This record gives sequence, C-alpha cells and structure tokens, in this order.
Amino acid sequence: MGIIYGWVKNIVCFYLFFTAVLQLLPKSNYQKYVRFFGGLLLTILLLSPIVSFFHKSDNLLYTISLENFWQEQKSLQLDTEKMDALQKTAYRSQYEDAMAEDVSVLAKGAGFSVEEVQVHLGTEYQVEEIKLSLSRKEGGIYIKRAGISDNSAEYPEAEKLREKLKGLYQIEDSQIRIYVAD
Repeated sequence: MGIIYGWVKNIVCFYLFFTAVLQLLPKSNYQKYVRFFGGLLLTILLLSPIVSFFHKSDNLLYTISLENFWQEQKSLQLDTEKMDALQKTAYRSQYEDAMAEDVSVLAKGAGFSVEEVQVHLGTEYQVEEIKLSLSRKEGGIYIKRAGISDNSAEYPEAEKLREKLKGLYQIEDSQIRIYVAD
C-alpha cells in the first residue's frame, strides 16, 4: 500500500509543480515544448511502478548504459581507424616525395637534367613504380625531343642510373620507367 501511496504522491507533486511552471511561462512558442517534455516525464512517472514491479529498473538502466558504452566504443574504434588511414596516406605521400628527391639527386649526379620524377609506393611502403623524365645536356644547351616511351636503353648513363635504382630500392626493371629527351 505504501508503494501505491508514494506513486500517487509523486504524480500529484509533479502535476502541481508542472502546473506552476506553465503558469509562470509567458504565452509563447516555448509552452508547447514544455508541455511535451512534461508529458514525457509524466509518462515515465506513470510507468515506473510497472517497471519496478518486474524488478527490471536496475537491469534496464544497466542495459542502456552498457549499450551506450558499446556504441561509444565502436564509434571510437571507427574514428581511430580513420585517423590511422589518413596518417598512413600522409606518411606515404611524404615518403614518395622524399624518394623522388633522392632519385632526382641521383639523376643529376648521372649528368641529366630532371624534368619530372614520380615515385609510387604500395600500402606497405614498397616501391611499386618510379617514373623519370630526363633531359640530356650537351654543350651547355638542353635539347628536348618529344617522346613517351622508355628509351633509356639508348643511353648508357640512363642504364647505369636504372641499375643504381634497382639496387638501392630492390625493385625490378619493369618498375622503373626512364624517358630521356635528347
């Protein structure tokens, strides 16, 4: 009997408090939101004895908080995976730029003028492809010829550069493309 008395007392107190709040509010657009929120609270108050009757209120709150925890855990894991992927992409780009600079220095050391260097790395940071576009300097004047195929076999210096790159980066001939404009 004490449970029912406490339940009715809570509903009456809530109703009196809610009515007072509604009377203090000016007639405005906010009144409908306050009524909606009050209706939700009243529904919870009305259902509380039913939930406590089945002794599930603690279990319900525990289940809700546990589900909330797992959702936050999953969200955090997805955010971490996304940050890791972005970080790996940024690192790979920086490594490609650094390797391109190294290849450019090697090409200049072999007597070529570097037009363009592209280095492509795989997901595990292994070299997938190196593309070089070079010019050969003769008599202080750079002479360019249009060409898009790998013509490095015509130039012994380019073949030496290819061998140096193969040994340095442990890659195959097919992964190195050298275009020399003569």
